[in-house]
Amino acid sequence: TVVLTVNLPRQKFEKKGVEASRQETRKYWSERSCFETDNVNLNHLFNASVSGLRAAVAKSGKMDASIWQYNFEWVRDQSMVVLGSILSGHIDVADVSLRRILDRSIDEEGRARDASRQRPAETAELDQNGQLLYALWTYWIWTGDDSIIRKYWKKIKAVAGYVLRPEFLDPSTGLVKNSREFWERDPAFGVREGYENTYQVWNIVGLEAAADLARHMKDTASGRKWQAASAKMKNSFFSHPTFSFIDEGVFIKRRLLSGAVQRTFEPPNRKAMPPGVPLNVEKVSYCDPDSANVYPLVLGLIDPKSPVSLKTLESMEQLWNQRWTTGGYARYNITSEPDSPGAWPFPTMLILRAYFEAGNDEKVWRGLNWMSSAQGGNAGSWFECYADRPVPPLPPLGIVPWTWAEIVMFFVHHLVGVRPSKNELTIRPRLLTSMKSVKTSLTLRGQKIEVALTRTGKEPGAKVDGKPVPLVHGELRLPLPRRALKIEIDV
Repeated sequence: TVVLTVNLPRQKFEKKGVEASRQETRKYWSERSCFETDNVNLNHLFNASVSGLRAAVAKSGKMDASIWQYNFEWVRDQSMVVLGSILSGHIDVADVSLRRILDRSIDEEGRARDASRQRPAETAELDQNGQLLYALWTYWIWTGDDSIIRKYWKKIKAVAGYVLRPEFLDPSTGLVKNSREFWERDPAFGVREGYENTYQVWNIVGLEAAADLARHMKDTASGRKWQAASAKMKNSFFSHPTFSFIDEGVFIKRRLLSGAVQRTFEPPNRKAMPPGVPLNVEKVSYCDPDSANVYPLVLGLIDPKSPVSLKTLESMEQLWNQRWTTGGYARYNITSEPDSPGAWPFPTMLILRAYFEAGNDEKVWRGLNWMSSAQGGNAGSWFECYADRPVPPLPPLGIVPWTWAEIVMFFVHHLVGVRPSKNELTIRPRLLTSMKSVKTSLTLRGQKIEVALTRTGKEPGAKVDGKPVPLVHGELRLPLPRRALKIEIDV
């Protein structure tokens, strides 16, 4: 037996012994989420992601946003990993990550760090505030633990309030604006001042979550303010006659201050881009489609089978094999790519989450099979993207933990359909075509929840601890658990 220890002296390990260490390890992993189906590739995707999330985050909560690549931290990436960790049963990882974010990556004004630095207002990544608020809310909902919220309430209020400052907020529409976009391009890449799709979507969701936290904290004034801000932003996002993010029946990426759609990025100096990349050599660089345009479907802001949703998903097909033949989605139209053209795993998983909600299993299976067969798939460690990168000036590619979070969210939130709220547990399951069954074990409010899904061909129904419980429109609704539960659902 060969044993590698990290930060554990040999004498202490020998005193504990190999068998005691094995038992300790077995206990640890038995308390984490499990997912088992008759498809070995799906099992591998889930298991690799659960173990990857644990491996990527230090005991301090520190996490490199791309292992061996960046050596930087992003509130966005860490918030996504918090969500994946919660659904994986890594409550300890989620806890320490949230505390580190609030201690180290949020200042007193509520500004969120990206690439381990603060940005001026015009290039702040405004989606990060909403993502952090949603991650905090999700932690509270899944654990029932409000200690982080209580300890950091002043900073959490600053996070919510930051995006509503006058340099960002248009008071007439409730939308937020600046000169940076979701994938970190700025005026040097041709981004003009305006309104970014994801900056609205994540703050619609985040401010609503913050309002829920405020009500829990009995901070009535903040709750009302954030709820109203979320509602106004949402209404303009979908329905404003000039600034809606729906154009010609599809979600768009960006509008300018005038309300015109920004359809292209024209950098002031294309030759300043890395040699050979599209933004260096293309004559026209298009903004859309952008994989992040599917967030309204993924986050439940719109019916995923509505005409707008389906047309948006149809537009995503431009990103599959855009200038390659090996599969996978680009993060956005590669004509505006300052990096090399190629497929990106975590945007691919984001699009698959949207396709699943829309019921398009053919596209979901195609994407999952690509994830399994792509380089690193067998090891469960996917590179940020699959492209021939000009190195230097760009750094060598590393392994992005965000991908693991997307995979876990796909299986737990979407496929098994576990969606707790502050008042109840909702399970909205759906098996992909050709799947016969799923067995999963999760931890919710400190209780072990076992869920077994079976395709029987019978009328859909459910049993909780052996007792029949009705499904309503395909959903099982239960009180939040106070004890372990065994749930069986025929789908």
